[in-house]
Amino acid sequence: MLHNTLALQSFAYIDVTNGGVYNRLSADYALNDQLHAIIGYDFFHADRGMFTVYNKNSEVFLKFKYCF
Repeated sequence: MLHNTLALQSFAYIDVTNGGVYNRLSADYALNDQLHAIIGYDFFHADRGMFTVYNKNSEVFLKFKYCF
């Protein structure tokens, strides 16, 4: 997107039996050929099952990546 400078991603695990979900949404913006800014959100939701331990661990993150 945006002349190949923006990449949007979604990665998810779903616990079908117990109704839990983990989803990582992120946007990677290439500032130039070497420097990338990445912002994302890790979403956890579960009432029972394997994601219950992480239920309150949803977070926003920001990363900078330099490639050489």
